[in-house]
Amino acid sequence: MPRGVKKENLPSKVCVVCNRPFTWRKKWEKVWEEVTTCSKSCNSARRSLKTATNKAEVETKPAETPQRSEKDDEDSELRGSERGVVGYVGGGGRNFGNDEWDVSTDNSAVESEAGEDARMVRKAAKKAVKAERRDKREGRAGPTVGQKPCELCSLGSDLLVRCRTDASQEWRLVCGKCWGGVSGGVPDGDAKHPHYRYGGLWKNRVVKEKGNSGAASAAEEKAEVLSLLGAV
Repeated sequence: MPRGVKKENLPSKVCVVCNRPFTWRKKWEKVWEEVTTCSKSCNSARRSLKTATNKAEVETKPAETPQRSEKDDEDSELRGSERGVVGYVGGGGRNFGNDEWDVSTDNSAVESEAGEDARMVRKAAKKAVKAERRDKREGRAGPTVGQKPCELCSLGSDLLVRCRTDASQEWRLVCGKCWGGVSGGVPDGDAKHPHYRYGGLWKNRVVKEKGNSGAASAAEEKAEVLSLLGAV
């Protein structure tokens, strides 16, 4: 309440929405000159009415037709002539004209075809990877699936020996044929191979396709492991 003013003498205004009088309030002390409505509901109604009025004005206002200048016409003719020249050069001697050939359209078609081809390649690669995993799980993998190459002869193998073979003391995976040369045929090495150290065996765990010779293959694998360890 303004100082020195009694309650019955407070300034008042008339609401622009409901046309009812309202008096000064403490919350309007700093903005009293700008207040036009008596309550939040009237203020909301005033805003809604203003929004609807503005929308109606926009819908009823006729669209203005842009004025084309002489410079715009000249630029349009120049672009049309440039497209005609490009169509002639790119058409192998044929002038396709402005309406029959569009460079941007042709480039977009080429890019679309290239993107489609790339998607097809990625899709085929994913299918191949899934088929390979399925074969591994179901035991239909080929004889060379999952093999690792020997680090000395580079031949793939299902059974490799992890060992050190020289002064570099690096661990290598070698096949059974190469293992005899680096260890002397002894699991712990001999005097002629001082740098040799045995570090275990690596075995291909992929389920392989087995035919009638499955038992024979298992026996050969067992004999190979025993021979590498010097047990036979």
